[in-house]
Amino acid sequence: TGYAPFRSESLNRSRPAELKEAFNLRFPPKKVNDLSGCPPGYADVTTYVLGFYKDLAHRYGLACALALGLPVDFFTSTLAHYDLCTARMLHYPPCNWKDTATGDSSGDVSKPVRIGEHTDFGE
Repeated sequence: TGYAPFRSESLNRSRPAELKEAFNLRFPPKKVNDLSGCPPGYADVTTYVLGFYKDLAHRYGLACALALGLPVDFFTSTLAHYDLCTARMLHYPPCNWKDTATGDSSGDVSKPVRIGEHTDFGE
């Protein structure tokens, strides 16, 4: 959890560090977010953001259930603890497109990308 500076992560380890920065929050009380070094009052913002994401998750789960003709709490009933949830806010600053891997068929992995090939769950 916390702040991941620009070019500090590389999801595809065969590529250079990625052209992004991130801020990751986990949901208390199961996880504790280390906010040391954050500006004063940031804990209040974090509380608001996590509450917003909880509301958003419930609305999304409800909408999916309704769209699929399932009971309205089909998805939301599994969100009791949020212990497997991470709110990950990503920032991709402007970059020179010519200096990045553009997805051409050359297979060149020496250039950085904004985010490398990956799955969201697992290696």
